[in-house]
Parts: sequence; structure tokens; C-alpha cells
Amino acid sequence: MKISVVIPVYNKEKYMDDLFQCLLSQTFEEFECILIDDGSTDASGEICDKVACIDKRFEVIHIPNSGVSHARNVGIDASCGEYITFIDADDRIPNNYLENLYETIIESGVDLSICTITKIWHSGKKKENTITWKWHF
Repeated sequence: MKISVVIPVYNKEKYMDDLFQCLLSQTFEEFECILIDDGSTDASGEICDKVACIDKRFEVIHIPNSGVSHARNVGIDASCGEYITFIDADDRIPNNYLENLYETIIESGVDLSICTITKIWHSGKKKENTITWKWHF
């Protein structure tokens, strides 16, 4: 497995369909997706279970609510990938997200790859956060 995608989930039912559409349409297919249901009280956990039944790259771990940091750590412990990326349940990623991150790592020989993000509010307002620096070790 090349990439483990760790996604903590807590009461994000209304975002789950879009999230799974983004993940299932990835151009890079050598990934596993570890969904950590952090004690959701809505249908988030059940939605995750349904996707895991459809696509074996998806694994769901249900834990009592203990916060996003703990949920991410549980995901790290369960991961088998050569690399790990974190996505939040209400994030949207382009269909080449994993491919771009992986190719950047392989082609440049680095251990870490980061990308820009665009914040989109419910009002439609957008703000892109760009990376304006590079570190070389």
C-alpha cells in the first residue's frame, strides 16, 4: 500500500457523500482509507460502514468520542501505507490529490509533501492559502 488516508469523522453526515465521491474518483488507486468514527451521534458511522462494504480499500474503526487528535492517532496506528495523509470529513479534494502528493514525494526524494488549501465558506466566500516557502534539508 502506497498511501494511507486517515479521516477522523464526528457528526459529518451531511458531508459524507461528497467526501466519498472525491475519494472514489482518485486517479491514484494504491491507497487505503481509514475512517475513524469518533463516537458520532448522527448516521456518519453507518455511512462509513456502507462504503467499506462496497470498496475494500476503506476500513472503519468505531471509537468512543475522544477528540480529533486521538482519532488521528488511532488511524496512524491502523495504517499500512508507506505514506500517510490526513483529510477532514468535510474536506473536498481534487481527483488528482493523492497522485500529485505521491509523485511529488517520489520525484523530488523528499519525505514530506504539503499542498495549498482553499477555504470555502457557506456564503461562497473563498480564500486560498498558498505556500510561499520551501525548506530543503
